[in-house]
Formats: sequence, C-alpha cells, structure tokens
Amino acid sequence: MARITMQGKGNSREIVEYLGDEMLKTGMSVELLERFERTFHGVTVYTLVFEKYFMRSSNRASLTAVLMDQEGEILVDIIGSAGGQGVFFKMSWGAEEDFIYSLESILETLGFSRIEQ
Repeated sequence: MARITMQGKGNSREIVEYLGDEMLKTGMSVELLERFERTFHGVTVYTLVFEKYFMRSSNRASLTAVLMDQEGEILVDIIGSAGGQGVFFKMSWGAEEDFIYSLESILETLGFSRIEQ
C-alpha cells in the first residue's frame, strides 16, 4: 500500500470531473469503478475508486482518491493498494506507487502540492 496527501484550491466539482477524465487517459486498462459525493456540515467529500491492470506484475492495482472541500480549500488523500503478489510476503513491484504518481502529476498541473502527514 502507498499513500500521499495533496492540497490545493479550486472548484471541487470541476476538479473531480477533470481527474476522472485525465486518469482514464493514463492507460488503456484504467477504469473508474466508483465515484460519489457527500456533504456534511459544510464539507463536501468526493470519493473516486480506480483500477488498473499492470502487465509487468500481472495484477491489478486499486487507487482511491478522497477529496475534501471546505470553501474551496481542498485536501486529497490518495491511496494505492493491491499491487503486490504473494499470499504471505505481499511482494510489490511498485504498481501502487506508479498509480499514485499518475494522479499526483495530474493534480500538480492544477496547482496542488504534496503535504507531509
């Protein structure tokens, strides 16, 4: 599993649409499996779940992005998982990190930056 957090500003609904479109362009095997929006006490949260097949490791990786928007201030938690092989040792070929970097690059073009957690 791999995880990063990014922050930025903007219209979250437009950003979510853009992320969905751009992620699908990062590879033929990328799919948007689920997307939903929730608002609670003035904070809007969007969840996007992507999946991608990686030929080099012959497996699928999952990418979950959770965007939290409070009055245009946006935090994005990005979690990559299921990119390893093996029952006990969970040997990873780096698929989770590669998948995360795809979304990180897209967010950087929108002015987002990584923050340390």
